[in-house]
Amino acid sequence: MTARLTVIVGRPGSGKTRLAQESARRARGQGLAVLVSDPFRDPRWETEYLWSSPGELLRVALAVDSEGRPLTTSCLVVVDEAGVGGHEWREATGRLARAHRHHGHAVILLAHRWTDVPPVARSSAQRVVALPQGARSASEMAAEYGLPDLEASATLPVGEALVAELWGAASVRRVRLW
Repeated sequence: MTARLTVIVGRPGSGKTRLAQESARRARGQGLAVLVSDPFRDPRWETEYLWSSPGELLRVALAVDSEGRPLTTSCLVVVDEAGVGGHEWREATGRLARAHRHHGHAVILLAHRWTDVPPVARSSAQRVVALPQGARSASEMAAEYGLPDLEASATLPVGEALVAELWGAASVRRVRLW
């Protein structure tokens, strides 16, 4: 698994958690550890590493030894409801966005609105998956990346997404998820 930061944004019921849980199942099938922070501790997460607090997740995901070498590497790290938990969640997602590459982690952040995602995570993201969301959120996302096609996420049906690849030649493609 490549160390990358993916942000998934969509209104409640749009499929954010379902998409991330499917990614987690694939990662576990490849033998990777999956670390999840979900304030609701959804039992459908297929991982033995499930926390309701992002602080607990960070202690494991970003742990280093006395010489500063990572103790956990090449995991899939998921923060569900990244914008719900207030300051603690924003701080945790920001730290994760800054440090995940040093551990070789792939990170997925899920949020209802674009502005729920901390700025450092938005600027570090290599991929954005825009599920059906509010028009304002879609417009802010499109403006931030200079990708007007992302505004169409405000009118997507459930089960479809716009996937923006942000590094290299930026591109947006529409995909059917289910």
